[in-house]
Amino acid sequence: MTSLGLRAGSATASITTTGAETVGWTIDDRAILWPGDDRWWQGSAPVLFPVCGAPRNGLVRYADAEIEMPLHGFAKAAEFTVEDRSDDAVTLSLADDEDTRAVFPYPFRLTIRYTLTETTLTQTLTVTNTGSERMPYSLGVHPGFTLADGTGEISFEHPESADVPVVVERLFSEMRQPSQIEGTRLSLSPALFERVASLCLLNAASRSLSMTGADGHGLTVDFDGFPHIVLWAPSGAPFVAIEGWTGHGDPTGYDGQFGDRPSTSWLSPGASATYSAAFTAF
Repeated sequence: MTSLGLRAGSATASITTTGAETVGWTIDDRAILWPGDDRWWQGSAPVLFPVCGAPRNGLVRYADAEIEMPLHGFAKAAEFTVEDRSDDAVTLSLADDEDTRAVFPYPFRLTIRYTLTETTLTQTLTVTNTGSERMPYSLGVHPGFTLADGTGEISFEHPESADVPVVVERLFSEMRQPSQIEGTRLSLSPALFERVASLCLLNAASRSLSMTGADGHGLTVDFDGFPHIVLWAPSGAPFVAIEGWTGHGDPTGYDGQFGDRPSTSWLSPGASATYSAAFTAF
C-alpha cells in the first residue's frame, strides 16, 4: 500500500493505492474526513464495487454457481495502479485479474480520479466494460465526515421521504420506518442512528445536500449519477457517512441471479459510465 499526498493551498488530502481510498482530508489542519478509528469504524472513504451493500448470506449467483462476495464488493481491498499524478490530482485504476474473475466473471476497468482545490475534493469514477458481453454492476462512494459530538443538521436540496426501508441484518425489507426527515431538514444527534441504524434514501429527490455541525463548520455534497443516498454512523460516533450508491443490498429472502439484483446497472461491451461526487467544506 502506498499513500499519495495532494495539496492545494492550505488543503491536503491523502489517497492510498489500496482501495483508491481517501484516508485524510484537512483544511488549515482541520480534519474534514473521518480518519478511521477502531472504536467506531476503521474506514474513511471506501469505494464500493461491484456491489453496494450486502448480498444475502454473503453470496452472489451466476447461473448455477454460488460465490462469496464481500460486503460492498472487492474494490475496497484491491491494489490500484497509479495512472498519473500532480500536486493536486491523482488518477488510479483497477482492471480485472484472476482474483477478481473468481468472484465477478467480467472483464472491466475502474478508474478513479481525485482533484483537490482549497475547499473541494472531487471524486470522479468511470466503469468500463472491457469484455464482449453485457456487464452488471453496482458502484458507490462511502466517505465519512467528522461531526463533533455527532450533533448537527443536514439540509437536502429537495424534500425527502418521511419514511425509509427497514434494513434487517444489512438486507432490505419491505417494512418502512420514519426517516426523521422533516421536509428538507434532518437533525443529527447521537440518538438518531440508535433508532434507524442507517437512512437509505432510495431514488432520492436530491442530488446535493449540506451538513452543518454544532460548531458551524460543515460541507456540501454534490452527487452525479448516484440515485441512492445513504446516511450512516455507529451510534454515538463523532462522524457521519454520506454515501452515494447506484445499487443497494439484497432484499430479505433474495436468491436470484447477480444481474437480477434490484437496482443493478448494466454496461454494453466497450461502454463506459462516469459518476462523480464533489465535497466542498465550509
